[in-house]
Amino acid sequence: MTKGLLALGMSCLMAGGSSDTNARADAESASQKAIEVKAQPMPTFPSKLLSKGIHTGSVVVALSVDELGYLTDWLVLEATDREFALAVAEVIDYWTFEPAKRGGIPFYTEQMLPIYFSDAGGQGRKRTKGRFSISDFFQDVPSMSPAMRYRLNPIVFANASELDEAPTLLFGVEPRIPAAEQASCSGEEAVFEFYVDQEGNVRMPTLLEKGEGVSPLVTSAAQYALEQWRFEPLTKAGQPVVTKLRQRFIFNPSYAQFGR
Repeated sequence: MTKGLLALGMSCLMAGGSSDTNARADAESASQKAIEVKAQPMPTFPSKLLSKGIHTGSVVVALSVDELGYLTDWLVLEATDREFALAVAEVIDYWTFEPAKRGGIPFYTEQMLPIYFSDAGGQGRKRTKGRFSISDFFQDVPSMSPAMRYRLNPIVFANASELDEAPTLLFGVEPRIPAAEQASCSGEEAVFEFYVDQEGNVRMPTLLEKGEGVSPLVTSAAQYALEQWRFEPLTKAGQPVVTKLRQRFIFNPSYAQFGR
């Protein structure tokens, strides 16, 4: 669909959840086990940053891991310098994961991983401190202070409220609902949360809530549609950023309609 055809639908983009959604999230997060990361090989401290006098840094990565423990996507949300992000990119596809579990049952989820870098006191021995603690699924993304960014070449995450302009959808498609599912999901809703990277691509759409009549086939159709959406690159103070948005779908008998 074109930008013009989807303009009205973008009124349902949200940066935060309702109190009911957050309450359900708190209850679910209390009974679920986070992704476990086996981070080997470890990323190497970038040598070119040592020559600039930089001896510490950090990267925050969003990961999506399926119920079998496979890494399906990852995205750097923040990095004190892009060289740290490149160091992570060189090794992350080799890492293995234990999937998140709810009530002992594995499930697909998206979580965040902060990675902290430090050299060996500037003595020429490069190492990485891997503090691989994953934040709670529903916790806000931590923001770096200006002092952490070194004013070099950072990657920055911004909340939707901090963007220079409201998100503009350039391209999107509606979910194709299987004919056998159209009657049962009619009038039902589903809410997804997703990242928008610095190029405007939708990354890691994750189901937050759905109506009782919405089957996994319907949510899969909505997720597949979202993965094809593309936004005008988002900025904060004129600089490209990564952000996180939500989309509510209201399903009609023969098609999915955007709405509140």
